[in-house]
Amino acid sequence: MTLAATIKAAATGLLDFIDERKVIRRAMVLIVLWQLVDAYLWAKAYALRQGMTGVELSAVIAAVLTPVTILQGFLFKLYDASRREG
Repeated sequence: MTLAATIKAAATGLLDFIDERKVIRRAMVLIVLWQLVDAYLWAKAYALRQGMTGVELSAVIAAVLTPVTILQGFLFKLYDASRREG
């Protein structure tokens, strides 16, 4: 077996492993969940350090978390659709 054939066989095996176990799909969900938690913690720390009122605090948290929450909803929709496909 040549080097090129060995590399091709290893790459094919790795890609089959990733496809069969839906590794990319699960990684995307974990990354977006991590982004949501990180964005929340950042917004909370920023708002509390600035000495803002309750309305200002909620505005900062909403402004930071809205895009991440929309991304998370879109990703969960894609995740659910891909699970239904098989």
